[in-house]
Amino acid sequence: MNKFSCSIWSSLAFVALFGWNAFAQDSVDVTFRYNISGTPSGLTVPGQFNAWNNTAWPMTYQGGTLWTRDARLAVGGAPSPIAGAFQYKFFFTGASPWPNDPLNHHVNVSDNDNTFIIVKNPTIYHFLPNNRTGTVTTNFPTISAFIFPKVGTAFDTSGLALTINGTTYTGIGSSYNFTTREFRKISPTSLGFGNHIVILRAGTTLDTVSFIVQTGPPPSALMPSYAAHSVTLPAAASNDSTTFRLRVSTSYALLRIAPLGQPLASAPAYFLRKNFTSDDWWINVKLLPGTYEYQYQVANGASFNDPWGRWNGTQGSRFTVGAEGLTADDYVWRSNSYQKPPPNKLIIYEMNVGEFTGGYYGLTGGQGTFSHLSRLMGYFDSLGVNALELMPVNDYGLIGRSGFSWGYDISHHFALEPGYGAPRDFKALVDSAHAHGIAIIIDAVFNHLNDPGPLWQMHPDVGGTNPYFKLCSERRYNEDDLCFFRDMDHFTPQTQEYVLEVLKMWIDVYRVDGFRYDFTQGIGWNINEPTMGILGWANKIDTLYQGRVYQIAEHLPESPALVFYSGMTGGWHDSFRDEVFDEARFQNRTLDRLENLVLDLGAYGGNDTPALPNRYASRTEPINGNVNHDEQSLIFEMNNFQGVPIDVAVQRDKLYAPFMFASLGIPMLWQGMENGEPRGWDPENQKLSYRPVQFSLRSTPRGQAHYRWYKALILQRKRNPALYNGQLRTLFRYNAEKTLVWGFEDIATNSRFVAVSNFTSAQQTISTVPWIGSGTFYNILDQTTLVVSGGSVPSITIPAYTSLCYSSIPDSMLLDVEPMISEIPTEFSLNQNYPNPFNPSTRIAFSVQVSGFTSLRIFDVLGREVATLVNEQLAAGKYELPFDARGLSSGVYFYKLVSGSFVETKRMMLTK
Repeated sequence: MNKFSCSIWSSLAFVALFGWNAFAQDSVDVTFRYNISGTPSGLTVPGQFNAWNNTAWPMTYQGGTLWTRDARLAVGGAPSPIAGAFQYKFFFTGASPWPNDPLNHHVNVSDNDNTFIIVKNPTIYHFLPNNRTGTVTTNFPTISAFIFPKVGTAFDTSGLALTINGTTYTGIGSSYNFTTREFRKISPTSLGFGNHIVILRAGTTLDTVSFIVQTGPPPSALMPSYAAHSVTLPAAASNDSTTFRLRVSTSYALLRIAPLGQPLASAPAYFLRKNFTSDDWWINVKLLPGTYEYQYQVANGASFNDPWGRWNGTQGSRFTVGAEGLTADDYVWRSNSYQKPPPNKLIIYEMNVGEFTGGYYGLTGGQGTFSHLSRLMGYFDSLGVNALELMPVNDYGLIGRSGFSWGYDISHHFALEPGYGAPRDFKALVDSAHAHGIAIIIDAVFNHLNDPGPLWQMHPDVGGTNPYFKLCSERRYNEDDLCFFRDMDHFTPQTQEYVLEVLKMWIDVYRVDGFRYDFTQGIGWNINEPTMGILGWANKIDTLYQGRVYQIAEHLPESPALVFYSGMTGGWHDSFRDEVFDEARFQNRTLDRLENLVLDLGAYGGNDTPALPNRYASRTEPINGNVNHDEQSLIFEMNNFQGVPIDVAVQRDKLYAPFMFASLGIPMLWQGMENGEPRGWDPENQKLSYRPVQFSLRSTPRGQAHYRWYKALILQRKRNPALYNGQLRTLFRYNAEKTLVWGFEDIATNSRFVAVSNFTSAQQTISTVPWIGSGTFYNILDQTTLVVSGGSVPSITIPAYTSLCYSSIPDSMLLDVEPMISEIPTEFSLNQNYPNPFNPSTRIAFSVQVSGFTSLRIFDVLGREVATLVNEQLAAGKYELPFDARGLSSGVYFYKLVSGSFVETKRMMLTK
């Protein structure tokens, strides 16, 4: 239970809750105990017994680190979720989430990691040592527990019995103190190294704990050079042993490992060896081939998964000794010749894996998976998208499968969220995307880590001695003061190494193409400390991979200076989104602001130092999106909060859409916007709830019209050199009519694009409209023509809330080559065109077996090239595209396909 969630008991009447306690005939007076350093404010015991009220049961300071609370609990506890028990936590100001009881081994891992106390007559509490407090360091440990009898009765000590590893000891009543209610007894038998099971019986009540005895100091040995973080699979250097390595500051470290399906808690424990010169612990273990799960345990009693592990199973971190390896290392990649799209042609689609696929497949009862998404690359091919930006896919929430989340409650940087699938599934997703020429960008969250994360659990120190974390009050250079979860410290060499290894794993193991770094404003950077903060790992990735990795900062307020001084390739264009959003809300943006902050490279003033440069340096630095996951969609905002009718809101969304694609910057769509979905939340607490994408809109006239508009804009952005390579031309501002004319021109290819946008609710007719050049221009939506002479248009009429977009190149020459189906063909092939003979258009189909640079050209009988249909990197797939020969004369023509070493030519006949 934490302060952001509500127990199932919160809906029950308060009287009923206290009826279990104050009015129960059978009850037990217990004393809750909590040890914490310092003087926390508002320390209380919330639980089922007080409706999870974090102010109802304050604790009293007893000196040292001990706080207590006396309470009367009903025998039999609550009816559910754990019969006979009450769940509880502790609370103090700033605790997020609320901590459980570190000395109570009863924990409900399926319900917010709540601690629970089993209330019987008598009640046994804090039975120590146990499998949470971990190892003891003597062969004769002191075994203790608090034992509380039913109110009004005296505890009968004659029923006390202690069973240790199957041997039972009775007659131990003198070890119970009737004043303190504590049982304390030194083990009556010597315990050797290993795991021990201890059972305490008090009348008809019994409890069982386990612990390990360590005798002498921890073993020390020089860590071998081959020992990588986490697990190193067997090799000759390790004498075919599996090597485990953990970095943590502790007096000892244990490893428990068990074959998949066998209980891990009762598995034998191995003491790790301490490296002489660092806080690294390691051990070599001989293992038979198979899949295993393992956890570590350290001196603070915590048991946790491997902070550097690649896969979280059901009981611990998971890996395989054998061909499958750590992360499906035997996976056979198909897209080996894939090349990522160049930044100036990148079309990013931000999405949540669960919500997008859940909507597509109608998974109303739960989210979709990596496997679901792998099968949807044809959808993005059709739309024209060539990069997917996935919201966090790391293990979030509790360690292991945690239900739906946006993923920003990240708990593990190396491991995938099991609810989305296994490492093999993610590799197949990346492979499928690459086979279609689609890049994968993952949302990387390094500002913070969630409490269940093993990197925190292994050394949960609020005081900041864990080198990976710091206090919120320790603000680094250029870091803002917003703090949540556990704040990571990027100005330590340990964190720099950790983040760099995470990023290298994504690139080298999973072959992702780039990163969107979440909330970089909370991390900090300093040009005088280039190896620390954001600059440290971003610069190293840029150097190691020679600038081939997309690195995008979500830095709000935006900072072109950060991009300039770091290895970042770009950042979210905050001014772009805010200006468009405010225009949609209030219709109060001036045309000159739209030109500077939306179309051009201008940016709001940030709060970083240095503040200059305050403009982006190139067209590939700003990421331009009208909406993203953190914002309401324009349609939702206008319709729900501004009172705009839905049909008008949908039309205005189309009005603003060209800003993303006909501007300096990389366009980014947010899931569902291409279908006109009013995506948002109201009230606020719905924001993080599961809201599958509404693909039903695709079958409506509204959705189809929206989709055609976005697809037309994407086609222009990817295929028209004016938009991906040309110069911005701000042509004219009709301020009275609030109509803006702008465009792009690529002189080298004589390619042009012009947009005219009417931001008002009335039809506007403007005169003597400046244009880019002369000639025939094509409306990108319906291919109607506009003939321009003298570099201007005498008059043009623009409907209300409409953008008209014109290209100097017809669609027939801007063919968006897309696979017909997602299956990978077994061979290269070039089919006969159909129809043949034809007049004036025909279609040509071909297959590309392996991703590679591909050309498809048309020649006349004299060998002169008359058209180029394809001249680019294509993913493996089956393709079909039209050829329009209306400008050619009748006769015989030849079409030639070249893809890698494959070359084939066929003949066709044009008859007019």
